[in-house]
Order: sequence, then C-alpha cells, then structure tokens
Amino acid sequence: KQTARSRGAVSQELFSNMPHQDTCSPEEYLSYSIFVNETSREANLVVEVELMEESYDGVGDTPEAIEVLLFQSTLVDDYATELRAERGSQGVWSVGVNAHDMQPGTWYVVVKCHAHTRRYRIVAMLIESELVLGHRHHGEICELGWVYYQYHHATAQQSTNSTGAHRLRRMLLANSGDDTDDAVTNSTNATHLSLHIWRYSQDFYVSATHNYAPIKLTPPYIYIGEPETEAYMTLCNVDRDEVTYIGLRGGHACALYDIVAHTFTGYCEELRNFEDHDPTKTSTELTLEHFTHASCDAFGFEFFYLNVTQEHASNNLLFEVEDLTAVDDPEALTVLLFDGDIPSDRHTELSTSFSSDGIYSLAISSHDLHQGVFYLGVKCNRSPVRFRVAPLEIPTALDIEHVQHGELCPGEWIYHTATIDNATKQLALLNAGDDEDQGLNLRLHIWKYLGDFYAMSRHSVPPVKLIPPFDFVGPKAHELEMDICDVKVGDLHYFGFYGRQPVRSLRPQPARLQWPMQPDTSPQPR
Repeated sequence: KQTARSRGAVSQELFSNMPHQDTCSPEEYLSYSIFVNETSREANLVVEVELMEESYDGVGDTPEAIEVLLFQSTLVDDYATELRAERGSQGVWSVGVNAHDMQPGTWYVVVKCHAHTRRYRIVAMLIESELVLGHRHHGEICELGWVYYQYHHATAQQSTNSTGAHRLRRMLLANSGDDTDDAVTNSTNATHLSLHIWRYSQDFYVSATHNYAPIKLTPPYIYIGEPETEAYMTLCNVDRDEVTYIGLRGGHACALYDIVAHTFTGYCEELRNFEDHDPTKTSTELTLEHFTHASCDAFGFEFFYLNVTQEHASNNLLFEVEDLTAVDDPEALTVLLFDGDIPSDRHTELSTSFSSDGIYSLAISSHDLHQGVFYLGVKCNRSPVRFRVAPLEIPTALDIEHVQHGELCPGEWIYHTATIDNATKQLALLNAGDDEDQGLNLRLHIWKYLGDFYAMSRHSVPPVKLIPPFDFVGPKAHELEMDICDVKVGDLHYFGFYGRQPVRSLRPQPARLQWPMQPDTSPQPR
C-alpha cells in the first residue's frame, strides 16, 4: 500500500539518545537513518520503538502491532532483513547490533504498522564499549541481544574521547604475539579487574572472556534477575597485553543496568561456575494417580517429570497419555520416557507412537524401577493436541485374598510377588480344618478385561524373557488360574505378565491360598 510518504524514503535522521515521535498508518513503512562514525565503530547500537500510551495501555498487549527492521548501508526495496523484531514485549520492540559486529557508516531502521494506525516513540542508543575505570556506564540490553564492553590495561588511562584509542588498541594487539608469560591466577603482583553491576529492570546474563568476545552463552557466567539488584564479577591478570571482553546478554525483556570497573592487586579468583543442567526447571511435575492436563503445537514438545521416592521404587509404574482432541488419529502423539535426564537428541528406547482408543502407554516394571527422577516427553506430530497425563502405580506385593487392579503395556513386563509367612500358613490350615502340614499350594486367579497377554511364574527371580512354561490369555479368554505347588514359608514367588496388544486391563485376585481337601503329595498341574 502506497502512502503519502513514499515507500523507501527516509523520513528522519536519528541521533544517539534523542527520542523521536512518529505515527504510521496501516501497512505503512517509515524509514529512519543513523550514522555511525569512525570513533563509534566499536560501540553497541540499540534501537527501541515504544508504542505511545494511546496505542498501548499496558493491559491489552499487542505484541504484533508493528515490526522493526534494521539494515546496514542499503535500504532494500523488499525490506528483507534478518535483523528484525516481529514481536514486542510490554509495548517495546528492539533491534540492534553489538560492538563485535558494528561497522561504521549509515544504518537504516524501518517501522511497519500492521492493521491499525500506531503512534510511537523511537530512540537510537550508541553504547560505548570502552570501559573507563571508575566511571559508571549506563546501558540497556534487550531480549536475546548482546552488548559488549572492552578493557585494555595499556590504554585504560587514555581518554575515551581520543579518536586514536581504538586504533592504538588494535596496534597493540597486532604486535603482542604469543610470547607473553602466563600469570598465576592468584598472583599478588598482577593487576585484576573488579566489575560492579546494578540491575534496574528485567533480567540479563554477564559473561567475560580474555582476547575474544563471547558470542554464545556458555559457563562461566552470572545471571542477574529477581530478586537480585546488583552483582560482582572478578577478572584476573588483566595487565597482560590482551583485551578483556565483558558481554551482557538480554533475558526475557529489555533491561536497564549500570556497570563500573575498578582495578586491584593481591589475591584474585575468577568465576568458575558450570552448566546448571536441570530439566525439571522446564518440565511439569507429575503426581501419582492424578491427571495433569497440557497441550502442544504441531511438532512441539512438552516435558513432565516424576520423582520416584524409595517408598514407591519397589512397585510397577505406568504412564498413560490420553488424547483429548475430537480427531481420531492413533498416531497424533509420540510419547518418550527418560531415566534420570533428557538427552540433547531426545532419543530413548522407551517410546511409543501408536495409541488404542486415544491412550498411549509406557511402563517401568518393579524390576527396573528405582529411586530417582523419570521424565516423560510428549511430542505432537502433525497437528496440535490437547492431552492429559497420569502416572499410575501398580503395587508389586500381593496380599492374600485381596483383589488388585492393574494394567499392561504392549511389549512391557509387569511383576507381582507373593510370599507366605507362618501366620498366613497357620490361618490356611485352620480354615481347611486340618492340623497336619501336608503341603501348601498357592493359586492366582486373574480376570482379563481387554487385550491379551502372557503370564509366567518363577521362584526367587522375576522372569525377564518369554520362555516356556507360560500361559497365553488370548482375545477370547477372560480368566486364568495359576497354581504353585508346595510353597514354603519365606519363599518369594514372582508372577510376570507380558503385554502383547495395545491397551490391556487386568484384574488379578493374587496370592489366593488353597488348602487341598484331601492330602495329595503329587504335584498339581499348572
């Protein structure tokens, strides 16, 4: 759409720290120029566009009301650039170029209005990168952006207004070579740098390096956010012929700060923190036997975690994810299970991509479950999906004459155990009306409601491989009885169920004691 101001024409030249107010019509592009001279070639450039109060009331957020674009040297006709801000935060859009990437010359800023007319304030800020000892430098850093400061001991006492300061520093670096002696970190004779940083709004990170600018946020660094309002950082041995870089990286929104540097001698110790890798910070905690509702966009991930305590580590654990959308797509989700950590490639052997009746299931048997944190990842495939997650605990130990409900997953094991003590044996003898110990047998009665599965029993150890003897409960079978003959007091017996078809539900009546009406020392058939 062509407007009264011709497309591509520069409507205003901007000067550092001098706000300019303007208005753009729907679908209109307004262009501005900023000239960076040679003395500012190592400054940071930050351009902010703030909607005026009439356009933005701070309540009804309009993060896509405008776009802000930044161009180096040439304003292209199609306004295509990778330096752009398509979304604002709290009514502010920000673009910029840091001191490490700055080039002298003319830079262009374009503001585009979308559906409505917008009034705004635009300001360009050149933030000098040279740290002057004892001087309190004020600055601003916006989300994901970098602002750099530099300190070079050989030129630190020179005026920052000197046009030759930067060229001298480059000459010193070029002639320094690699023959400088490495200083000991805690040397008492070396000169060190202390940074004092004040945070006035929002949050940001601070990283420092020797001889190169930090372009990636990797440890060691410090994070300054709520409730901290100030922080300190120490850099050792800055009197060597090298440049020390201090990089500030924006957090969630544009932040205001001050930074001041001082030198000192004596003992010095630099920051030595390490990556804080804790997936629970970006995951939702699950509670046993409770639903957690969530959703994900197409090809997006949502992560959850369950902290398994020692109290529950001896039982079976089943995760169920239920698709709540109206579309019947058995492959709408992929569910992944991780033990202890989420790897960067998100690869795991415990996964499922197929559901039955909208339910995806993954299980960890009592033989494999242990105390610790387990993570569940849910990935939407082709479409957004609403779902709910439930971690279910299936107790391992069976109580005599007690009905217990359970579920199985395809290709997974679920284990139950039964053991007989003296009191249980005497009670069984009493109920049978016989006081002679002629052998005690154990019977497990299982009702199957859905699916099919294999059932095995073993003495002392759980069955981990499907080998005979075993029972198969197929689609037409609904009950199964498993007998163990001549059980001894204290013996531990395992019952293993191995799922074959997706979604199955079992209702075993486990560990039911049966005393024979007539003595029979021969083994009973299974």
